[in-house]
Amino acid sequence: MSYSIREILNVTIPAVLTALSMNLMNVADKIILMNYSIDAMNAVNISGNMVSIISYMFVSMACTAEIFVGQYNGAKQPNNLARPVWQMVYLSLFANLIFIPFGIFSEYLNMLPAYYEDDGIAYQSILIYFCSVPCMTAAISSFFVGQGKLAVVSIAVLIGNLLNVVLDIVLVFGINGVIPNLGAKGAAIATVISEIIQLAILICVFFRQSNRKIFKIFENMRFDRTLFKKCCKIGFPMSIGRLFEISAWYFIYVVLGHVSKEMATVHGIASTVFTIFAFLQEGLSKAISTLSANLIGMKNLDGVKRIFRIFVIITLCISALTAIPLVIFPEFLFNFQDMTGNDISSFHSVLRVLFKIIVLDIFLETLGCITWGILMSGGDTRYPIIANLLCLWGTVVIPVIIMYYCGALDSVILVWKLCILWCISSLFFMYKRYRSLKWYNSVV
Repeated sequence: MSYSIREILNVTIPAVLTALSMNLMNVADKIILMNYSIDAMNAVNISGNMVSIISYMFVSMACTAEIFVGQYNGAKQPNNLARPVWQMVYLSLFANLIFIPFGIFSEYLNMLPAYYEDDGIAYQSILIYFCSVPCMTAAISSFFVGQGKLAVVSIAVLIGNLLNVVLDIVLVFGINGVIPNLGAKGAAIATVISEIIQLAILICVFFRQSNRKIFKIFENMRFDRTLFKKCCKIGFPMSIGRLFEISAWYFIYVVLGHVSKEMATVHGIASTVFTIFAFLQEGLSKAISTLSANLIGMKNLDGVKRIFRIFVIITLCISALTAIPLVIFPEFLFNFQDMTGNDISSFHSVLRVLFKIIVLDIFLETLGCITWGILMSGGDTRYPIIANLLCLWGTVVIPVIIMYYCGALDSVILVWKLCILWCISSLFFMYKRYRSLKWYNSVV
């Protein structure tokens, strides 16, 4: 059996839309804060990376439940689908033992320039306390993602996004005489409330009667030490990888902020634009991982190779479309940014160059992510993560730090060009691993 184009799109489109919705929550925070204060936006960009360093270690691990759900689903074992989900729910609860102490001492966990400290610390301290919420959301979502039932996740994320935008506007700017303007702190509160509502929706669907009957939800809720260790064994390299990957971007942003506020602002604008389109990577990776895990469960290697070729074509087509707003009509983005009331006309020439680099970056990163998605579907996480981190730190982070200490870091464009070098080198190792078939043979 192999998936038809229609079946592939039925999984891919919801996955991409879900990733888009998730990105929009992040983008909405930045755009609304840009209207409030560019300094607040930059502070949230940097401190948000600090929160991600802490939370995504566990979110990445919780996402490994998707692998087991997909494989059980492909092997026609519905009674086992809820088992890995519960193990990662327990992981989310255990993680509070780490999140809460980090929240208490969060004001000491920053390398922010002095002019960003007030907004940045206020933002990160609130979010860190509630890091277990996105972790548990990832665990519950895996039940649906592993089966390719992404509509439920899409709806939950959409509702969370709409609520986040409304709360952002109300809490960031305040209501005269009713609610004070809270700035970055208000954006953090809005995000936490939206994430809790999103999780509540997924939990309600997870426990509905039909799921309880078919998938034995309650019968499978016991703590399974063996399966828990399997999930953690696969997820731990991913979590460590995410730790060092996000740390890399955090250090780069901090370094640029210490060079000058202007460089931090240009990098912040470019990063926000990149984030708008970054849903392609997450969505396509999630979709191909789901389809591949099911095909591995069926022991259908030819089917996996076929969907890989299809996803390469999809990546090429969708990535080319990003050139329309970024390269052909960049004035649209400039006009939109000017509407925020901030004069960034002096950055337009630099941003034009950065937008062209971003188009190529999106294409290369997305190719790497779909290759990564297939490797992950077979439980092969250690090699691609190590290769990716060595490439990232070797081609981007270490050179940037050296240039900073040598006083030679005077261009954001150079930093983004180094990112292209990282993408190419990382993609080379990912594809080499894919061709080796070790990710498939170790399972089958």
